[in-house]
Amino acid sequence: MLVLVIHFFVGSIEVILPVMADTASSDGARTLGFFQTALGLGALIMAVFLSIRSISGREKASLFSSVFIMGLIFLGTGMMNAGESLRVSFYLFMIFLFGCCMICAGISFRTLLQKGVDNAFAGRVFAVAGAIGNAAVPGAMILYGVLLEHYSFQGLLTVSGLVLMLLGMVSCVLYKEKKFDRTEKVFSNPGP
Repeated sequence: MLVLVIHFFVGSIEVILPVMADTASSDGARTLGFFQTALGLGALIMAVFLSIRSISGREKASLFSSVFIMGLIFLGTGMMNAGESLRVSFYLFMIFLFGCCMICAGISFRTLLQKGVDNAFAGRVFAVAGAIGNAAVPGAMILYGVLLEHYSFQGLLTVSGLVLMLLGMVSCVLYKEKKFDRTEKVFSNPGP
């Protein structure tokens, strides 16, 4: 479920970025190029950083804090009102951070899956998770495209940010409970 929701909001950014660029600057196409560069640069830098510095043992905290921070980024970006040059700079910085969080969450999730899934089932589990995640992106693009016809991108980002923050907190609590229940079942009903 978490994969579906995170990919859904990542897909929404693809629709929101052109509208943000057009609203933030009089040269929307050029600004969109900068926004997409910032997103890719954030993802690349975080991927390189995580290849150097291991998150082993901190995957869960990294995943849920990344989701929460993505919500904060959406919320902060949605609430921003300033002049053109300051707004573009602020959006660039926030999009860069979003790219960082997106990769951090993705790597953390895959690492948790690798640790929690038996090797005999890993291929199937990764295939299902990938299919669910990839199916959410076009759905988000369609929904946010329709919503942007009726609402401002700031309002959509604000609501999406609040949902992501809540999702990060609730998922962290539910993950702990599920892990505890699984451990409790193993100890109360030991196998052969």
